[in-house]
Amino acid sequence: FHGMTSNGMRILTDDNADIKINAGTGDIIMQTTSADGNVGIGAASPEKKLHILTADSDHTPQLLIQNSSAGDANLMFNISGDSYSVGIDNSDDDKFKISAGDLGTNDRFTIDSSGKVGIGTSAPTATLEVNGDIKGLGGGSFAAGVTFSGVINLQDDIDILNKAQTSYISLAARDTSGSEVVYNLSNV
Repeated sequence: FHGMTSNGMRILTDDNADIKINAGTGDIIMQTTSADGNVGIGAASPEKKLHILTADSDHTPQLLIQNSSAGDANLMFNISGDSYSVGIDNSDDDKFKISAGDLGTNDRFTIDSSGKVGIGTSAPTATLEVNGDIKGLGGGSFAAGVTFSGVINLQDDIDILNKAQTSYISLAARDTSGSEVVYNLSNV
């Protein structure tokens, strides 16, 4: 390796044009490999285009994406022209989003600062709000109130049970005058 030292830091290259930046202690700060173009931060033999390696036992993040101006802090993934962005949308109250294309356009998933989650909406008004079809496979239960608007299509039997596990169904609807009509089926 050929190199120079400044203030305990060494920048080295070898005959293959690989580059290493070492701390004065010999710890690898960054390494590139010319054979595959991989870059390692803390990794002596980077396995991917960017390989970050730490040996900390705490919960310190290993990567920080930050925008100190008015823009978004985000990452973009792209395959053959299809792109998705993940990050914080600064122009929409700093909501965390996954968007098709640029962040904040075609939002697919949103978490706002109060923890409300939106799928298909960037402005959720409940703990979970889904704008679109929902399909559930297998069993499930609701422990709190659930609000549905629109048509609900059931393709299988539905059992609504009370705590004693006896069948009980209570449906409420409004007639054309706006009066509530309640239908009860008990022990069916």
